[in-house]
Amino acid sequence: MAEALIENFDQLPQTTVRSVFELCEQALEDGSAEEQAAFSTGFLEALQHADGRLAFDFTELIGFLGAKSKAHCLSMDKFWKATTRGL
Repeated sequence: MAEALIENFDQLPQTTVRSVFELCEQALEDGSAEEQAAFSTGFLEALQHADGRLAFDFTELIGFLGAKSKAHCLSMDKFWKATTRGL
């Protein structure tokens, strides 16, 4: 999902991107453990790693992140001793 978002970000309507991040936030809030893992590790962290490789500018997403998503990303930066652009 992260790869598809990165590859198509410039062509996607903001409403679509917003819907993706609202779904992410909902999964982190009250999803099953599997859903939470898919969105936190499989999606958000993949986006952060792409930013770290300079394959994607994470600052483009900041306005779409909900509170739980942003908190997770900040925690991952702390864990990896990284700095994701925009956070």
